Amino acid sequence: MCGICGIVSFKESDLVSKINIERMNATLQHRGPDYNNTWLNHSVALGHSRLSIIDLSENGHQPMYSYDKKYIIVLNGEIYNYKKIRNELIEQKIPLSGHSDTEVLVNAYALWGEKIIPKLNGIFALAIYDIQKEELILARDRLGVKPLYYQLSNDMFFFSSEIKAILELSPKKRKINYQAFHEFSYYGNPLQENTLFSDVWKLKPGHIQKFNKNGLVLSKYWDIKPKINKEISEEDATVIISDLVEHSVKSQLLSDVPVGVFLSGGIDSSAVTAFASKHYNGKLKTFTADFEFMPTNNNEVLKAKKTAEYFDTDHIEMKINCDDLPEVIESMVFHHDEPFSDAANIPLYLMSKEIAGDIKVILQGDGGDELFAGYRRYALIKNYYFWKILAEISPSILIGNFKSSSLGRINRILEIFSNKEWGVSMGKFLTTDTNHNSFYNLLSNDFKKDLSTTDPYLEYNKLAKYFSKYDKVNQMLFTDIKLILANTFLEKVDKSTMAMGIESRVPLLDNHLTNFVLSLPSSMKIRGNDKKYILKKALRGVVPNFVLDSPKMGFGVPYTNWLNGPLKRYLKDALFENNFINSGLFDKHLLKKKYDGFQHEPNQHDAYILWKAMNLSIWISKYEVSI
Repeated sequence: MCGICGIVSFKESDLVSKINIERMNATLQHRGPDYNNTWLNHSVALGHSRLSIIDLSENGHQPMYSYDKKYIIVLNGEIYNYKKIRNELIEQKIPLSGHSDTEVLVNAYALWGEKIIPKLNGIFALAIYDIQKEELILARDRLGVKPLYYQLSNDMFFFSSEIKAILELSPKKRKINYQAFHEFSYYGNPLQENTLFSDVWKLKPGHIQKFNKNGLVLSKYWDIKPKINKEISEEDATVIISDLVEHSVKSQLLSDVPVGVFLSGGIDSSAVTAFASKHYNGKLKTFTADFEFMPTNNNEVLKAKKTAEYFDTDHIEMKINCDDLPEVIESMVFHHDEPFSDAANIPLYLMSKEIAGDIKVILQGDGGDELFAGYRRYALIKNYYFWKILAEISPSILIGNFKSSSLGRINRILEIFSNKEWGVSMGKFLTTDTNHNSFYNLLSNDFKKDLSTTDPYLEYNKLAKYFSKYDKVNQMLFTDIKLILANTFLEKVDKSTMAMGIESRVPLLDNHLTNFVLSLPSSMKIRGNDKKYILKKALRGVVPNFVLDSPKMGFGVPYTNWLNGPLKRYLKDALFENNFINSGLFDKHLLKKKYDGFQHEPNQHDAYILWKAMNLSIWISKYEVSI
């Protein structure tokens, strides 16, 4: 796991230089503190910051040539099936000097070209330069575990694992991408290829991008389009899932450095712990954080401890406070390079900081909720037509007028299902904002005009059409994998852990496991109100019942308490700092009213709106963004 970057110009340019690629590479040192190096010729410069995981010798250093010197690669990630590919290379008499997955990949590309990329089972973002054809090839893993950003400007092409490396060589005055901002205003982060910067883009998961003298060519090598297997029995599905989860965890223990597990106490991380403790060579270390800012009724720490005892792991319970919240929040804006509103990045970052130096590889349970239907919305969607009819016959005068929390939730559900477009309904499930109380409503009329040609539900409407042949639950699951998993949760995992030079692996997103689960009918994933039905059945006897049968807790971060407590002054300063409040983004009166109302009556909904605004203020100031 590393940081990669590069500069390409097929016209003579002073920007393709050793000093510039070293400047870019220096911004990524936190991702790869073990070794850094660059390579360049007249038109291309490549940089790599290495976090040494497999083949710790210099044979694993990058940038790395293929055996025939025709290709050179920089890779961020891990290829779990590289040993199988390595054996095929040996059969073809390809000479290999080390045992790293990078060496296998660049030589496999030299032999088979881009046909090798769909065969990779792993988490990766890569760049391969074809020296003879003068062509750069970028590729990103199927589900977007590892990030890759790029910029095309005046025939200059830049790419990097993080936006900051690209900005290092860009003009200081930056502009906002309006579509991305509209998405951020609803979901707390941009979607798909968008970033908040108007001229920086993400390579979408499952895609290959080529850059040569003729320009950019984008192609898709993988997408979610399963054939639903309606014939498979529950009994067969449970056996297959159990075997696939075990195989995935076992394969992802591959490492020449110690491996640990972040154990939350939930089903997914407990399943990873169960199989990792069985197959790890030595006593597995598990880590749980007990944060001083978590609710006092949170029993996840106790459940994690009990689970660790059950599997006899070397369990470490980290007591973490958050005395320097403003500094941590600003660090997270720096590591994301964008305002990022899932505050769960903070505890993940603090946990990573706590273990840095002792552990380089961490396994986590991310992806289980989106694959196996772990959220409450899937149970609601299963009864889509009931809620749709209720929303249609419900008196419109009630919308927005419920006061109690329980009736308020019903009101929000009715608002979601009252939309004519299913894509809009799916999007509304992924934002806490309502028609009457939203971040968007605080914007100035002038800025709303700037956003008028954009649509926050654009990607949701596209995917509603793309997945239209599937039932509503699977449509929502597949859309969540494409949007919230890739752009929120996996983004959070990568930036929060790599900030401390820690590689995070996600066994539940293994190729074989995802292929199988995506093909299952949604009735196996959710049964009545029983979420993750087939996963729990597959893990019965593997994971203890006190985990499988306990209610889902989630990982709530108390930003309401923060903003009304230790961050009260910081919030005020961020919102009403002159360059922010006078930027023309917000209606000053409405923002002040929202802030005052929160001081008088703190609540989670308004806290999230203000949390987004605070992160936005930090970002605009740090990156000198022009509105």
